Amino acid sequence: LPTSFHSKTEASVVSTLIQQVLAVLAALEQQRIRYAAIGGLAVVAHGVVRATEDLDFLVDAADREVLAALMASLGFQCLHSSVDAANYASDECRVDFLFAHRPIAIELLSRAASRKVLGHHIPVVDVEGIVGLKLQAYVNDPGRAQHHQRAPPRRVRQRHADRDHDDPGDRRLPPPSPRR
Repeated sequence: LPTSFHSKTEASVVSTLIQQVLAVLAALEQQRIRYAAIGGLAVVAHGVVRATEDLDFLVDAADREVLAALMASLGFQCLHSSVDAANYASDECRVDFLFAHRPIAIELLSRAASRKVLGHHIPVVDVEGIVGLKLQAYVNDPGRAQHHQRAPPRRVRQRHADRDHDDPGDRRLPPPSPRR
């Protein structure tokens, strides 16, 4: 997040956005909905600086109806809902949910590890899962690649590949290498 702002309005928008993000996270916890960050927030949690325009979560498909009521109670409008995904928006924030009902998605959700983001510990999908979900998104919508000129999953994947593989349980990424 920026440490300085060009205007009080800009600072206010960022503050409101953070408050709304924290409200969503608190509500997910309060309702005991199994979730894990999978998009830009997850990439940041793994140590790669990346701007993001929305929040993306993997959620247990069994919690779909509870999630819909929760998002409505927080003032979000449902833009789309299907067996596989739901998209919600408020004036400040968009939140996308993928529903884990296939075995691989359920495994990603159960493997999610707690990481600190915005001063709070939240479950985050591992690097391989983030990359796999991003690649699947490109397969599902080939035009999507044209809209995303930057490719944070590749940077995450490379940083992850460079780490010491002696301890498969260690999911910490190495510090960034010095720039030349």
